[in-house]
Amino acid sequence: MDNPSLSNEGAAGGVLSLMMQGRPIFESGHAVSGLLGLSLLAVQASLPTVFASGGAAARTAHAYLGTAILALFAVHAVQGIQLGLSI
Repeated sequence: MDNPSLSNEGAAGGVLSLMMQGRPIFESGHAVSGLLGLSLLAVQASLPTVFASGGAAARTAHAYLGTAILALFAVHAVQGIQLGLSI
């Protein structure tokens, strides 16, 4: 994945920019997709704990969920670019 400190700096800068402009922070599609993506990553991280008992179904769910998260973060990136250009 990407550099966590770079992500943190980008998030902090974006939030500060929106605050200084008096715009709502967590009402954009970019914020919603980011929070949803982080939540899904938490679920994704917990799936390996059931690999032994869940077998192939857990591994398949892990693979499909990972692919869906990747697609979500591609949408998230596009929304971030659109949000940045609109400021």
